[in-house]
Amino acid sequence: MLFTFVGDWANPCRNSPSDPFVIVVEGTEHVDALLNAARVMLERFPILRDFMTEEEFWLHNMGAVRFAEFYGDKTTELVHGENYLIIRE
Repeated sequence: MLFTFVGDWANPCRNSPSDPFVIVVEGTEHVDALLNAARVMLERFPILRDFMTEEEFWLHNMGAVRFAEFYGDKTTELVHGENYLIIRE
């Protein structure tokens, strides 16, 4: 099943590696999709691996927060979608 996660970096005071982001990933269930999304972000920004694991990505103060999550690929429905880094796996 496809999931879409809309997020941003948890610590706005540091230099974030990118803009707010949207990740579209597969997962057999919600928890699997969260881990897959974390894996994708840690692969894209390998420096983050020095601070956290996939399991910690959504919980770590240097990781990310989720603003919204959806079933399916909802990237075409984003308002001002051009403001997001969109990652599809």
